[in-house]
Amino acid sequence: MTIYIFGDSFADLNIKKFVSDTWYTKLASTYDVKNYAKAGTGPIYSFNIFYDVMQDIMQDDIIVFILSSPIRIPFSFLDDENVQMFSSVVFGDNRDKEEFKQIFFDDDVRYKKNKFYIDLFLKNQEKIIEYFSARGKEIIFENIKNILFLKYYSKINNIKTFCFLSYDISSIWNFTDLGCDELTKYLIYDKDFSEKLYEMTLELTDDLFYFHHEPLGKVSFCQHENDSFERDNLLNNHLTEKNHNILYDFLDKKINDVKHQLKFSVVKSATEGNFIYV
Repeated sequence: MTIYIFGDSFADLNIKKFVSDTWYTKLASTYDVKNYAKAGTGPIYSFNIFYDVMQDIMQDDIIVFILSSPIRIPFSFLDDENVQMFSSVVFGDNRDKEEFKQIFFDDDVRYKKNKFYIDLFLKNQEKIIEYFSARGKEIIFENIKNILFLKYYSKINNIKTFCFLSYDISSIWNFTDLGCDELTKYLIYDKDFSEKLYEMTLELTDDLFYFHHEPLGKVSFCQHENDSFERDNLLNNHLTEKNHNILYDFLDKKINDVKHQLKFSVVKSATEGNFIYV
C-alpha cells in the first residue's frame, strides 16, 4: 500500500523547517508515502501531477488530496523559484485592496521585499486578465468539481481518498487584484447559491471518501490566541505540532478502518484570525 499526497504548503516536505514531526513524516515512518505537494501551488498544478501518476495508483493505495485556491494559476511567466511568493503576494487571499495597499505599498520594507513579484504581476497583467476572462465563473466552482471528481474516482476505483481544502470559497470572493478592477467582473456570482453548493459537498463522506469541511487555512490562524506571519514562520506547514499529530492520528486510524473523528485544536473563531501569509 502506498499513500499518495497532493497539495500545497500544508504538505510540502521541502518547507519543513523544524525537527518536530509533521503529519506526513509520521505517515512516512509507518507507510510507503509519495508526496507531490508543493508550496504556493493550486489545483491545476496538483491535478497535472495526479493525472500523470493515476495509472500507478492501485485499489489498496490511499489518496490524500489538499485542494488549494483555484486562483493559484501556474502562469507561463512563473517558475519554481517564484510561484509561491507570487501567488501569496499578488492574489493575497482574504485581503481587500486597502489592506493590501497598506501592507505592501505603504510599508516601505515590505514593498521592497516583494517588489520583484509586484512588478512581475504588473508586467503580465494582460495575460492574467485574458485567463480570467476565458475562465470566468468556472474558477468559483472549480473546487466543487474537483471534490466531486475525487469522490467518484474513489468510488469507481475503490480507492480510499481523503480530501481537504486549504481555503474556503471566500479566498476567491476577496482576492486582491492590485487595483485591476477588470478582473473582478469575471467573478460576479450568486454568493448564497455558491455557499449552498459547497454545503452539499459535506454529504459526500462515506466509507471510501472523506471530505473535511474545515479549511486548513482556518485551522492555521485559529490555533493561537495571537497570530502573525512571524508566528507562522515558527511552524512546520502552518500547523502546530499538536495539530500535525491530530491529523496524523486521524489518517492512521481511518486508513486502518478505525472510526475516528477529526477535530483540530483551535482557540478562537475564524473571524478573529488573519491570513497566514500576512
